[in-house]
Amino acid sequence: MQERPNIFFRLALATGALFVVTVLALTATIFSDPRAPSARFLDNHGGTLIAVEVAATLTFAFWAMALDRRQQLLRDARANAEDKQEPEERS
Repeated sequence: MQERPNIFFRLALATGALFVVTVLALTATIFSDPRAPSARFLDNHGGTLIAVEVAATLTFAFWAMALDRRQQLLRDARANAEDKQEPEERS
């Protein structure tokens, strides 16, 4: 049975996609009118947006891997407990 990815993987994916969109928007501002509201906003806050998105992506990725590891260790422990019980049932 395949389990669904935990919520932190989804959040890391979403913040990573948002990061890509922000980088593309910042690149597009190079070729746009500097007086455009979006260009002015990204000029003023683009660095902060990138920093927050990178920090969020790294944080969510860390928690996703930590939770995944914990779940795997619990699954392994359950499987080992079941394997130890089976020989006792056979005798």
